[in-house]
Amino acid sequence: MRVLARTWTTGLLCWAMGMGLWVSGVARAQTPAAYANPTPDRIAIWLKSTSAQDRAWGAHSVVLTRDASFLPMLESLAEQWEPALPYRSLGGDFTNLEQKNQDHHDAMTAVLDAVIVMGGQISPQALLKLQADFPAQSAVLLSRLAPMDAEPTLLAMVHDLDPQHWKQRRVAAELLGLNPPAGFAASIMKESEINIRVAVVVPGQPVGRVGQSASCGGGPQRPPDDPNWPVVGQYLLWDHFTNSNDSTIYPVVSGYPFVVARRTEAARSWTQSECGTLAPFTTTIRLQLIARMLLLADAKTLDIYPESESTIIAASTQEYERKLSEIVSQEEAKLLPIETQLQSKGFVTADEITRGEAKPSLHLYLWDARADKDKTFELPKIDFHDPSIVWNP
Repeated sequence: MRVLARTWTTGLLCWAMGMGLWVSGVARAQTPAAYANPTPDRIAIWLKSTSAQDRAWGAHSVVLTRDASFLPMLESLAEQWEPALPYRSLGGDFTNLEQKNQDHHDAMTAVLDAVIVMGGQISPQALLKLQADFPAQSAVLLSRLAPMDAEPTLLAMVHDLDPQHWKQRRVAAELLGLNPPAGFAASIMKESEINIRVAVVVPGQPVGRVGQSASCGGGPQRPPDDPNWPVVGQYLLWDHFTNSNDSTIYPVVSGYPFVVARRTEAARSWTQSECGTLAPFTTTIRLQLIARMLLLADAKTLDIYPESESTIIAASTQEYERKLSEIVSQEEAKLLPIETQLQSKGFVTADEITRGEAKPSLHLYLWDARADKDKTFELPKIDFHDPSIVWNP
């Protein structure tokens, strides 16, 4: 039995329903008198101000007036971004930031919103600094760059193993997959993990399921209202969004799989956990990338799955070892055609295949499901003399 856990989609739908209700109920606060008359001269003063609140209102006013003459100034502000250190909070929980740093962050949120809405661009070097704090906005702006200009930044992002940066790795990999550089396809294959869960029973004994599923926590949380700050675009990454004509949707990666950024307005930054909106950068996504490179409809065509279940019925150690070896051989045989197709299209080299650099790792999970009275023979962990075959506890 093959199992492909997709439990994150449930969180996506539930969160989307809740967010839709919230968005429909947002009331626009009255603009403070100090910012009620956004003339060009006043906007320029606000954008040049050392006050984060002034800069936020200045950027908001540019969006309101659609004055494109301020776009170079906005782009320059974005280019000068320096992260508000110390800031290291899993999932982007801005509620733990000191007030000064949160204001600094929220002002840049307004600036990036204006740059995106006004059709601006940011340099790859600046986006590399922005991407940790503004993953969705950076994704939109990265997608606007020419592939060759973006490639060094995307490679730096995809090789960033910080677990907090999984969204950036996911987006970078998706964008690189559109024009794969040398070694990219091999690395995507190499980082994939095929989990093989095997239960062992004796003849005549039933067995339950051995698969595992994953769950996803809650989605982004609404920030507190703040009438002193402008309502600006807050961005979240999604795997898809049903209304393709929605003007608040910014495509990031086209094709299958595809990623979009959705713009929703709020005064202050929320806790940006994309759990429930964007799938983690797992083997499932990596296989989808490989399928897209091979111009296949979807990853199912590859006939390999991140999770598989098997039951071995054995009456001796020798029978167990033989049947386990057959299961492993069958899984490995499925990988060969994929490597061949990638090589034929020039995405991997013969040397990469020979050195095992384009081969996913096979992770074996053994469940001794026998009753105590039937444990009359050993179930050793076979040494397959292949570093890509890993025994897990």
